[in-house]
Amino acid sequence: MFQIPDGLAEYWTRKAKPRATAAELSTLAEFFEGGLPAPYAEFIQSFGYVVFSMDYPDSFDASFSEGPQSVVRQGSVAYLMNAEHITTAHGLSTRDAPGEGLPAFPSSFLPIAGDAGRSLILLERTPSPGRVWYWPERDEPWGEIGNTSLGLVAEDFYGFINGLREYEDE
Repeated sequence: MFQIPDGLAEYWTRKAKPRATAAELSTLAEFFEGGLPAPYAEFIQSFGYVVFSMDYPDSFDASFSEGPQSVVRQGSVAYLMNAEHITTAHGLSTRDAPGEGLPAFPSSFLPIAGDAGRSLILLERTPSPGRVWYWPERDEPWGEIGNTSLGLVAEDFYGFINGLREYEDE
């Protein structure tokens, strides 16, 4: 169940964005063998492809594995992508295109949101569908030095949305 602050829900109502259609849900579900993860599907059907505001909770922690230790970094979400943007971004960022610096991240992830820069929030497709990850965008192809890490944000989309908080200066 989503626990969304009243002010944020009102903001989304004022800044209404389209909600996911049945066709969009079907398109996105094709990326997942067991179907689109329920929390994410519920959110985009209920609230749509929302835009976040710095006036409301939009920050999260992402846990990155660096050797034997885990490092937590703060990220923020600015918007959710619509289905067309998701499928385009997935195709462009995961294809094998030697010389173009791609793929940017593994194809087992689906980009669903972005921050105010070029970094993405990803939804895991396999092996644990529905987990939410943060990918600080890098120019290097996936697996090369500088582009080898994703930060786990939440076990599912409920945890992602419910765990958002106000930005904290580090």
